Amino acid sequence: MSILRPLFLGVLTTVSCGCASSQHQLSAVAAFDGGRPQEAASQLSEAVESRHAEVELLRADQAVCRLMLGENRQAEHALHEVRAQLDYLTQKDLREQTTSYLTDDKAVAWTGREFEKRMLDCLLVLSSLTGDRQDAFAYATAVSDQLLAERRDIQAAAVASKTESPSPAKGATAVQGTDVIPVGHADSGPAPAPVVLSTNALAAYLLAAVHSELPMNGDDMAGALEQVSYWHPDSPDVSQAEFGVHTAPDHGTLHVVTFVGRITDWQPESVQPTSAALLLADRILSAAGDHTLPPTVAPVRIARPARSQSRPFSPTHIVVTQEGEQAPPRNPESQTSQTLLDLNRIAHESWQDSRDQVIARSVARRVIKKGVVYATKNRLDVDKDSGADLLLSLGGAAWEALEKPDLRHLLLLPERIDVAVMPLPVGQYQLDVGTGPSARSAEAASTRIEIVNGRNTFVLCFRPSGGVTHVVGGH
Repeated sequence: MSILRPLFLGVLTTVSCGCASSQHQLSAVAAFDGGRPQEAASQLSEAVESRHAEVELLRADQAVCRLMLGENRQAEHALHEVRAQLDYLTQKDLREQTTSYLTDDKAVAWTGREFEKRMLDCLLVLSSLTGDRQDAFAYATAVSDQLLAERRDIQAAAVASKTESPSPAKGATAVQGTDVIPVGHADSGPAPAPVVLSTNALAAYLLAAVHSELPMNGDDMAGALEQVSYWHPDSPDVSQAEFGVHTAPDHGTLHVVTFVGRITDWQPESVQPTSAALLLADRILSAAGDHTLPPTVAPVRIARPARSQSRPFSPTHIVVTQEGEQAPPRNPESQTSQTLLDLNRIAHESWQDSRDQVIARSVARRVIKKGVVYATKNRLDVDKDSGADLLLSLGGAAWEALEKPDLRHLLLLPERIDVAVMPLPVGQYQLDVGTGPSARSAEAASTRIEIVNGRNTFVLCFRPSGGVTHVVGGH
């Protein structure tokens, strides 16, 4: 009991802190969905104070609120710190790994699913582009290196998988603005990109925008736009656009990036075949061994996304009207945004890719727990079918039932990201963003923007519940 007592005290402390923090998180989500980012940020701050773990998750959600409030510098600073800490926490910690096999996966520090970390990288670039832009090139360059490395890995794996085909041609296809990437056989195209990596399309789009303002980087911009089409073959017209210094003389480019909805929550999934197999295994071992094993009562549970596709929100309509005494009389420019990312679909693909590995860890955890109970009975020389044997078995069953699936995830990411790219003459404009055909409905939002020659003007639009709540940026 002297060994178990600290464990029980730690569990009670974690539960009590976790309940308070979870309540703040729920309040933050409700405020965010209602278009009250300041209240959401305050609730998340209180959650950070009441929780000693998972602080990076809460601060990342806070950064989304900061972006929604137009506090770009604060958002950029928070995202930079969170990404650095997540990279550090990704390293294996023996104590955490051991604890996770005695409890559950939540004992390991949250490091985010891969697509979540990629989204944080994109938000870091966006926070700089809508702010002072000082570090946008550095952030985009880091993203570029990752895109090239992953694409090379995909092509290499595709070549290696074609073992029954003739030897690959010696030639290779060069992607403009990137390194030479082998594509396997001379008569085959590039290997398709997996859906789970579709977030790279947003990264490539932002990379193209950064390069577009540098006159000597035209090839890099073209290569980044080609990458948009590769990572997301059904990408909108943005992959064919030219912006920055590549627009007409005395023109700049307006980019409206819309965060639509809120990403799916994760829910428990009972893995019944695995639970049945464990039940049979422990019954067989109990019959053949000197001691009984704890009965498999609680099913093996893992986390899965609640929705596999984004909800059918209406597209975002953008209308810009030039202002100022020198503005020539002209009709307003308008455009409808197009979907670049479906994050719910990406989350679903991420779950499918990691499902077998998560199940394997859960089964291994059950085996270890049963082994601990069996070893304890053996060490204490407990008689089979005795009262002590029953108590230890019931304790073991309760121990297994305490396992919880790892449902931790970023709460305030959008479920869909839409983009619109509009080349415009230099000048001052009124920007109206809405969901109706004219973008001037009751749910519309307006702001002033400035188009600068050869430059990109980024505006972020937030629609957490379908209607437009906030439009930030424009300078």
